[in-house]
Formats: sequence, structure tokens, C-alpha cells
Amino acid sequence: MSSNSGGVRVIDEKTSLFVIAGPMFLELLLNILLNNMDTLMLSHYDENSVGAVGNANQVLFLFIIMFNIIATAISVVVAQYLGAKKYDEMNKIYTLSLLVNLVFGIVLSAFLVLGKGFITSFLHVSPQMLPDAQTYLNIVGGGLFLQAGYNVMLQILRCNGYTKIGMYISIAINLINIGGNYCFLYGPLKHLNLGVAGVGISTVTARVVALAFAICFFYAKKIGKISLKTLAPFPGRLLGKMIKIGLPSAGENFAYSFYQMVLLSFINTMGNDSVNARVYCNSLIAFSMVLASSTAMANQIITGHLVGAGNEEAAYRRVFKTLKVTLPITVGIAALNALSRRSL
Repeated sequence: MSSNSGGVRVIDEKTSLFVIAGPMFLELLLNILLNNMDTLMLSHYDENSVGAVGNANQVLFLFIIMFNIIATAISVVVAQYLGAKKYDEMNKIYTLSLLVNLVFGIVLSAFLVLGKGFITSFLHVSPQMLPDAQTYLNIVGGGLFLQAGYNVMLQILRCNGYTKIGMYISIAINLINIGGNYCFLYGPLKHLNLGVAGVGISTVTARVVALAFAICFFYAKKIGKISLKTLAPFPGRLLGKMIKIGLPSAGENFAYSFYQMVLLSFINTMGNDSVNARVYCNSLIAFSMVLASSTAMANQIITGHLVGAGNEEAAYRRVFKTLKVTLPITVGIAALNALSRRSL
């Protein structure tokens, strides 16, 4: 990848898939490690806390998918505009996507905080897990708008060719989260007896740092600027286009995540041990999807640039080339999980 004077890295037909996907693979791996570290550290603190956070996280994942409507759309729109060299439109797209996702995130965060009683009742969370689940929803759910902003900023950086930055941010927030968890559960802040609340505080703190770092990097590399002035007059047609692009992709993931949430509501009636077992199994299953997810995101960025540049034939070939490489590997990993289920 080469760079132009505006801080935008050029992505074309010669760009290697794994040059883009490699950092994303490590980033997703670190994100899964982050979630698993919460589970692992809480398992030594209180088994009921594992199930409580597992219940809360299932809801939070569902809401994060909603943020991906805009995040997914921007990965397509930005890539196409950059491929077509429409640099004068970029600041409008950046500002619109960040503003819409932050406002949407604040609304959903408020719903999580105010509606936590209804949510935990729908999930049939056991009385032993209920206080911790609601506490976690209060803290992490209340700060979920930070994730909404970060998702957009990360996609902007990726589409401009800075795919490694997400990996570096993931390393930083992992260290912050693990350090915070240790302090609250076993370290100098143990006397506060915050437990799950402490884990939630660590998670929100890590997300504050992640969003701040992404914004600082955006300006440091002179990729563009975020300004409300670019939205006058309001680009309603552009917003409609982004929703039209992002909704089908996010809708598919939303349906699957909602199904998982309904399934969890049944598992909650089977006892705390069943809930905890599901949390541990999901942690292992997530690793099977890392390669496919990272290559899919990288492929989306490259094909977006190719389509924007008018090279549809190369984009078509790239999609099927990626599928031929990743599908056998993903099936192999899933089979390995199944065969190793007893030892795992």
C-alpha cells in the first residue's frame, strides 16, 4: 500500500489480502481474549458472576450489532469513495457516520439502563445472578455509546489503510482491562468489594481510551476532520444510502444474536451451571470465527476500493478467491473443536 499526501493509503488490485487481514486477525483475537479474560478472572472470584456477565454480554452484543449498521455501511461507502478518489466528500461522511452512531448509541445506552429490569426478566436471569447482571448492564450498558463511536472511527481508519491501529488499540485496552480487573478483584482495590461493578468500570475505562486514541490517530495522520459544518444542508440522501447498505448485513447478525438471546432465556431456566457452561462454550466457539471474520472485513475494504475505482471484475474475482482460501480453514477449525470437545 502506498500513501498520498492527505494521509490516505492507496488500496488496489495488487494489495495483498493478508496484509490487511493480518492485523485485523490479531485485533479480533485480542478482543475475544478481552471477553474471555473477564470470564476467566471472574471464575476465580464467583461462579455466579460468570453467568451474570454472560447474560449481560449477550444483550450488549445484540446492541453492538445495531451500531454496525452504520459501521458496516461506512466501510463500504468510504472504500468506494476513496477508490473513486472523491476526497472532497470524505469529511461529510466521517462526520455524519460518527454523529449518527453516537446519538443512536446514547439512545440505546439509556434504554439499557432504564430497561434493565425488563431485559433480565425476559432472559429469566436467576435470583443469584440478577444483581450482578443488572449492575453490569448499568455500567457497561450505560457506556455502550463509546463502543458505537469507536466502531465508526475504527472503520474509517481501516478503510484509509491503517489496519494495524486496531490491533495496537486492542493491546492497550486488554492491558487496561486486565489491570483494572486485577485491582478490583484481587489487588489494592479489593477492599471496595465491587466485584462485577469493578469489572464493568475497567471495561468502560478501556473503551474511553480506545475511542480517544482512535480520534487522536485520525487527526494525527491528517486523514480528515469531524465538523458539523459539513452537514449543512443535512445529507439525508447519504444517510439513507448508508442505512440501505448496512441494514441487511447487520440485520443478518442481529437475527442470529437475537436467536442466541432467546436460547439463553431457556437455558437460564435450567440452572446456573448450564448458564456458566454455555458462557465457557461460547468463549471457545468465538475463536473458530476469527479467521473468517478478519478476512471478510479485509475483503470488504479491498473490494470497496476496487468497485469505487470502477474495477468490478477484479472485485468479483477477489471475493471468490478469498472464499476458496478461508472456507476450508474455517471448516477445519470447527471440526477440530468438535473432535476436541472432551479435552476442551
